[in-house]
Amino acid sequence: MSIDIDIHPWTEWRRIYERDGISIIQVYARNWVVKYAHSRAAITKEITFLRGITEGDAAIRNMIELPADPTHRFGENWYAMRKYTNSAHACCDEVRGQWKTIAIDVLNFLEDLHRGHRLAHLDITLRNILYDRETGHFVVSDYELLEEVSTEAAITEDNDDHLWYYIGTGAELSQPIESWRMDLTMLGYALAELTWCDARPSFAPLCQTRRCDSNMGICDYDIIARRNAEMKGCPQGVRAYLDRVAELVDWRAAEPPSPATYDELRAVFTQRNQTTVSDEGGSGSPPASPSSS
Repeated sequence: MSIDIDIHPWTEWRRIYERDGISIIQVYARNWVVKYAHSRAAITKEITFLRGITEGDAAIRNMIELPADPTHRFGENWYAMRKYTNSAHACCDEVRGQWKTIAIDVLNFLEDLHRGHRLAHLDITLRNILYDRETGHFVVSDYELLEEVSTEAAITEDNDDHLWYYIGTGAELSQPIESWRMDLTMLGYALAELTWCDARPSFAPLCQTRRCDSNMGICDYDIIARRNAEMKGCPQGVRAYLDRVAELVDWRAAEPPSPATYDELRAVFTQRNQTTVSDEGGSGSPPASPSSS
């Protein structure tokens, strides 16, 4: 049962989403929603980051829009944001053909976040990429995992849930998660998920299960080998992007990628000889996975 919460000066209409102590609330002002955390600690990082943007920190392209009225932006446990059409995950059939626009919009966001704020987002997924049907563009939401980059904190097996969440989105066992490379790699995996329109690759549910079950009867390295093999079957443009990220951005880079690097990554999606998803040879399903031993 939903508990009463205070989001004054907004008035709650209905709750769109409730999970893990977070509520997304549609308010009576039609074009706005409120993100509310039942624990203040769960949203403090986001509010601090967003306050900094409104108070003069470097602007970021393709981030969420906040209300113009400062009194309607933040409360102790909440912030308000524009209501977008939906997440790219929820409306994937509608936005699949715009995957290159998604890529460029998210790269613009990451360039500004990385270079202007020296922060990594660490949750670039289709659920956190919101579609604006009015403009045809996309914004990146959900900033609760923002972190400064660490060149030393290699991924470990101390926390299986944490470990396998990121392995499922491209992390490598010997490399740091809190890195520029992790954000850029997660974007590639999100694009692969979007463009695999007929079937999910088998590594995704395996990684999801492995997050909470260490005795699933398959070797960890076999899951990673399956992931790597199946990712070779994603569309050519996505593969080209991930290959370019690997060439240009080291996992342990202390400094964010240069503007020229972001230009090169965007160019993967703007070259005139690029074909459509349906013409690229990895169009519907990932390739058959290697059998595990």
